[in-house]
Amino acid sequence: MSNILDKPLESWAGYISVLPGAFSAYRYRALQGRPLEQYFKGEKLHDSGDVFAANMYLAEDRILCFELVAKKNEGWVLYYEKDSQAITDVPDNFPEFISQRRRWLNGSTFALLYALGNVLQIYTSGQSFLRMLVFTIEYLYMFLNFGEFWIPDALVDRPGDPSD
Repeated sequence: MSNILDKPLESWAGYISVLPGAFSAYRYRALQGRPLEQYFKGEKLHDSGDVFAANMYLAEDRILCFELVAKKNEGWVLYYEKDSQAITDVPDNFPEFISQRRRWLNGSTFALLYALGNVLQIYTSGQSFLRMLVFTIEYLYMFLNFGEFWIPDALVDRPGDPSD
């Protein structure tokens, strides 16, 4: 459902939270420096014991997307090209599928926390005032959406609750 509702809006805004590596093309100049350094940082974390970073780098493509848009004084934007086509491998069986989904969920959660925690980098990225305003609204939406996802129904007092 997210691909139908959220992704077109993200593309319009210029910041897509994840562009799958198998389906993406980037300008080499945009990747140079911090974006590529942050992207490959996960390769060095295997034995570090940093649980947050280890989970975050399960979704290194999300880190790359944030770092590209937040790259200092550059003003890069990300968008979908609707006429593009790609071919990818899919899991061969159900256990592989579940393992992939678990990896993606852990990685996306921690990468979102990373992006929300570093949101101020956007304001030094060289984006136009209007684009920064749109990014601010998008980040507010992401924050609220994240909060809604993590607030269990058990904590919300709803009408008709048996405890009334």
